Amino acid sequence: MKNNILRELEPNLIKIGDNSYTTLDNCIKQNKIFGILFLSGIVTKINNILQKFKDLFDLEEINNTFKLIICICEEDKSDFDEVFSKFLNLTCFIIPYQSEGIEKLINKYNIIFLPCLLIFDKNGNQLDSLNNTEIKNLNINNINGWNNIYNIKNNYKVDKYNIGDEGFIFGHKHILIYSDYLGKNPNYGKGNWYCDICGKTHKYNEANFYCDICGYDVCDTCYEKNKKI
Repeated sequence: MKNNILRELEPNLIKIGDNSYTTLDNCIKQNKIFGILFLSGIVTKINNILQKFKDLFDLEEINNTFKLIICICEEDKSDFDEVFSKFLNLTCFIIPYQSEGIEKLINKYNIIFLPCLLIFDKNGNQLDSLNNTEIKNLNINNINGWNNIYNIKNNYKVDKYNIGDEGFIFGHKHILIYSDYLGKNPNYGKGNWYCDICGKTHKYNEANFYCDICGYDVCDTCYEKNKKI
């Protein structure tokens, strides 16, 4: 594994919750996606944030894909301990009080608002950054999307296709190309897109089939149902 922020955090992390995993290193070897959650006791509705992650980690699919690291931004030990106590029943890692890693993270990633959730792949490459509202709306589709981006960047297959695969579907005359949506057109930014067949909305970081001629977008499911053999 590359020398990165995850490796720097490894020696001192506190593991709490489920004992089915032992170290950050084991999670890295299992190709987990990581979130580092920055927060403090002054964050409003901190209990709602805690409940959000409890609900997510009740889903086995997420436990197999995603691990959380808590960075408590408190200078006073009693304030740190109070926030720490709220997460004792959540399966996650916590950076210890007054760890050098806390200041390094804050400076390195220019953390200027709380709460903030940074997403990394196993090699420490940052995949996303979420603010308070985005954390509140976090769901399994976000996590699957980050996992797809990681797989795309590391030349793994995403579902049944490789990026750049081409094909035709019934009802559309142009060739379609399988793409990581992020790389298709920088003008889309972080906007959502919708499938022109089923009409369902998808996040900007979900791979899809698209038409380079007319901008037609098709999700994996609809491509499978309508593809020409």
